[in-house]
Amino acid sequence: MASNQSLHKYELAVEDEYGENIATGVTYTPLNAGTAVEATTYSDRAMTAKVIPVTSTIFGTDGGLIKFYAAAASIDITAVGLVGAVYKRGITPDDGRLIIRQDPGQRHVMMVPFNGADIADTVEEDLGFDIPIGADVSGADAPWLWVDTAMSSATGSCDVGLLATESGGDENGFMALVSLSLAGHIRTNLLAEASADGNLIGALIADKTPNGSVDGNVALLHLLIESGAARSVVMTSDTGASACAGFVCIPFIQTGLRCS
Repeated sequence: MASNQSLHKYELAVEDEYGENIATGVTYTPLNAGTAVEATTYSDRAMTAKVIPVTSTIFGTDGGLIKFYAAAASIDITAVGLVGAVYKRGITPDDGRLIIRQDPGQRHVMMVPFNGADIADTVEEDLGFDIPIGADVSGADAPWLWVDTAMSSATGSCDVGLLATESGGDENGFMALVSLSLAGHIRTNLLAEASADGNLIGALIADKTPNGSVDGNVALLHLLIESGAARSVVMTSDTGASACAGFVCIPFIQTGLRCS
């Protein structure tokens, strides 16, 4: 284990593209460089473990800063705020800021890490990241998975969606029966469920019966994330997925609409 003296201190202000400080609403996860694996981080030099993902509440307690200690001299960070998201690689202790763009109309990709070993079989698991209010998630630019080449699974599949207990939530509303047997980018197909053999696009972003019956076609939809509606990203995996790790990648356009 790293000694107290060898730990590197990371402390980054979060700013928008104009240099204005973002002091609230940020959730983030530090990752081992070049991987989807959570980094071992601490809250202090006494090596008090930092709970990951770091919630917006803890971000606020830390003075509105991304702040932790780690043995690694380089860290990747994935973060989401009240408006936008960012995934930044190769952050060092000398870096002093992280930029999350805020202007409406910009495209973001929310990179939500997952590790099959931390997800109970067949249980809907909240991954700890919420899609920002005002985000437009489109079937035409549908969410996908990136599976770490060193941590793919010989068997297993998963569903990805929004927490079912939230208003309008659907645990496989983005992706269903996604195979985890291949590494790299895994995208959904545009077939209706009855005629597909996996990697299905979900019902929140595609109408699988646009002509009134399942005929192998879909109509792509837009999902606008509104205040009070489901926005917690979830994954449900089967018994073959425990060795798998990667990212749920969710592209969205920030409309700027607060949608009360």
